[in-house]
Amino acid sequence: MGEAKRKASLPCRCGERLPAGSCCLTKRGWHKKPALIDFSMSKESGSHAGCYLRNTRTCSSKISGEHLISEAVLQVLSDQMVEVSGFHWLKGEKKVLTFANLVTNCLCTNHNSALSKIDSVGGRFFAAFQKCCTTDSKPSLNFLFSGHDIERWLLRTLAASAVSNNLSANHQKLESKIHPKINFAEMLQHPTQWKRPLGMYTMQPVGNTFTQKAALSFGPILMIDTNEIVGFLSDIQGFHVSLLAADQNIEGTGLERGFFRPGKLIFKLGDVTHSIQFSWQDELDHEDVTLGLLPQA
Repeated sequence: MGEAKRKASLPCRCGERLPAGSCCLTKRGWHKKPALIDFSMSKESGSHAGCYLRNTRTCSSKISGEHLISEAVLQVLSDQMVEVSGFHWLKGEKKVLTFANLVTNCLCTNHNSALSKIDSVGGRFFAAFQKCCTTDSKPSLNFLFSGHDIERWLLRTLAASAVSNNLSANHQKLESKIHPKINFAEMLQHPTQWKRPLGMYTMQPVGNTFTQKAALSFGPILMIDTNEIVGFLSDIQGFHVSLLAADQNIEGTGLERGFFRPGKLIFKLGDVTHSIQFSWQDELDHEDVTLGLLPQA
């Protein structure tokens, strides 16, 4: 069997358990399409006042308990508890909390279910991230995700934190409103229409040694003139990743020091190298980001 056929016969890097040649390995290389989210396909026709996607008029009659950060991701970070900082009710402190302490109510059950595939992607991404950080033996690990799906997971996380008024500024409850240009429904359904500077930024300093930890922290990005919420900065599992969801000059936000829509995350543990590749449906060049890791003790 030739190398190309052997590669095509291996399980796909996206985790779908299909042969790569029948999934994401194309003649032009690896490419993962974004997951389909279409609220118009819903059989529901309500508009629940407590759901931030109510303007789609596809709400169910009940509000569901939603985690501020997807439970699928929390379960990767820890079994039951995680160190948290950045929410106003923590008053600037770091606290170890159970997952139940991180639940809010800002989505109806129909929309929570519709976004479950994005939660699943978030969980798989951080599971892959953890494997790349902790596996110091060969063979090399290679994972593939749609970058647009990761951006939508970040957007969902921003929505849950901002709509529920959990974000803080200077350790105080943030009274700022979400910028009106952030249309959560449109952005969730049409991720390839996001234009720079909107999107994901990895904030890991080049050359710095990455340290993994079972902790998470959030901070808002505010519009310079109006003080409205336009994105957030986060530290999840030691990975600094941020999102800008409304157009503004990034100078002074901290994002100017980040890498916009990276092509790959490359993990180096001694002589072992792993990677997480992102697929993008845009016409931009995507820089790879290398994380130096300490060998496992």
